[in-house]
Amino acid sequence: MSWADNAKYWQTLPRPSLSLFLAGVFALFASFGFITANMGSERPDPLSAAVAAIVYGAFGAAWAFAGSRRVVWLLATLFFAQWVVNIALRSTVARLLTPPRTDAADIPHFSTINGAGALVLIIVAYVLFILFIRREGMRYYSTFAEMRLAREIHMRTVPLITVRHGGFEVYGISWPTGEVGGDLVDFVPKGEGWIAYVADISGHGVPAGTFMAMVKSAARMRLALGGAESFFVDMNAVLAPITAPNMFATAAFLSAGPGAMAFGIAAHLPTLKYSAASGSVDELWHANLPLAMLGEAAYTSAGVTCEPGDVFAIVTDGLTEIVDRRDRELGLPALKAVLQDRAGEPLASIAEALRARALAHGSQRDDQTVFLARRLTA
Repeated sequence: MSWADNAKYWQTLPRPSLSLFLAGVFALFASFGFITANMGSERPDPLSAAVAAIVYGAFGAAWAFAGSRRVVWLLATLFFAQWVVNIALRSTVARLLTPPRTDAADIPHFSTINGAGALVLIIVAYVLFILFIRREGMRYYSTFAEMRLAREIHMRTVPLITVRHGGFEVYGISWPTGEVGGDLVDFVPKGEGWIAYVADISGHGVPAGTFMAMVKSAARMRLALGGAESFFVDMNAVLAPITAPNMFATAAFLSAGPGAMAFGIAAHLPTLKYSAASGSVDELWHANLPLAMLGEAAYTSAGVTCEPGDVFAIVTDGLTEIVDRRDRELGLPALKAVLQDRAGEPLASIAEALRARALAHGSQRDDQTVFLARRLTA
């Protein structure tokens, strides 16, 4: 884990936990003041050791705070401040304190006191670190349990889709970046036909996952009452009033019925169509606003021809916007080439090939979703 990633954790640390940690660091480094007093110091008396302990503890806690939170300017400041204070301890502070007795008989007495002081501070540091670990452990496992539950909910909300229905075989899969993703793929049978849609929610994590569940609930309710006509219009009317201002969804749908095929795009990537007759891949697209961005918006859809062997693909930008080491995006043409070369293979193999092409270009940074549909019969 990088320094930047560690800093993100410490920045989210609750104040009580941070206080326990810094207090433990203070006690641990303060013990060095008493330890060094017994290591041939010119001033082995406990009073001088106590002053050194306070300075060591304060700077230790400050270094820990600055380092854990990646506050570079504070690290630089502490370097010079500690240098100045060390000089002051050896000169000004030493003159202000009462000179210690230097009788040889007093040295064992001073060593005993300093040793006891160091031991007490080490024990205090140990206890504080145990309390810190226990507190953060409980917080971590509580969060872990919640995220595991959220992951299970996500898997139930966005399950793997592998169906044959109405003369088509369809396949849908989503790979989230974390425990909870914001991509949605869904398939709804409608008599002899069907409707499938993919939605890409803005943002990441739990907020996006929550909105994604809202989108699926609204879509399922809407499709239970009718077909693809005005699907996006009705979805937008439901979602816009109950959605936070910074949340929206791009989406694309395919609708298949007896002798008819239609598609719709709401600010999403073009739907790809592989034509078995020509061997070419076309982009199906038209301009519409995202869902839930405006309370009232018009959405258009269009029909498309579909022959046996034709393959339709809807993907999310987690695949196309993946970047390489030179910050160059993969883009849609690379995925079109994969679809064209692998169109005759099983749909699961095509989906894996599309993702493999993306991951060969760069590491995954966003949710990745693929929906595929192939016409089997006329």
